[in-house]
Amino acid sequence: MDLQEVDLEKGLLPDPPSQMWWRKEDDKVEPDLKMHFKAGLSAFSLKLMTDDWTSEMSSSVFYLGDILHLEATYTGPDAGQRRLFIDSCVATLTPDATSVPRYYFIENHGCVTDAKEGGSNTLFKPRTRTDSLQLQLDALLFHHDPRNSIFITCQMKATSEMWKTSPVNKACNYIHSRWKDVDGNDGVCQCCDSTCHKRPIKNMMVCGTVTLGPLMILPSK
Repeated sequence: MDLQEVDLEKGLLPDPPSQMWWRKEDDKVEPDLKMHFKAGLSAFSLKLMTDDWTSEMSSSVFYLGDILHLEATYTGPDAGQRRLFIDSCVATLTPDATSVPRYYFIENHGCVTDAKEGGSNTLFKPRTRTDSLQLQLDALLFHHDPRNSIFITCQMKATSEMWKTSPVNKACNYIHSRWKDVDGNDGVCQCCDSTCHKRPIKNMMVCGTVTLGPLMILPSK
């Protein structure tokens, strides 16, 4: 996490980020919600879903007090033979994932570090399909900045199904002071507190980066 690059609403780091909960608002003030794909990587999608995960949200305007539900999917022609993983996700105030301030809530090849930093509701949901991952998130509110739009950029990869999980192909939650893998192999999460660096065979996976936003955040009704 870029600890020196972000100032969050509950105070200067190392304090945990504020929890941002979201609720639909009047469509008349709704900005366009778009997915920005890097060149040639449209086989990946990142969608904002309703609370019950049954449909995509039609609004991108929210209030503090709700949970953000994200669904990442690999839609390539070989999706049935691949397993989707999210390497990292970062929240920023512009579509540029390298802009400052920024806050990584997933990093180190699939570790939900925001949960360990105090985002108690941030976690991967149990898998329903190998080519998809669902994530609920305590979204971030940047302090001392008048902008109320947020962009979320995630780096994803779809690996060969036979790989299953590994230190660099995993989806790890931090629950009850322990790292837990959504695919049941908790041992691959042991490196979440250090550096996960085992290299897979590059020609057996597809990688992509998707940015979701802008999401407009309103402080109150």
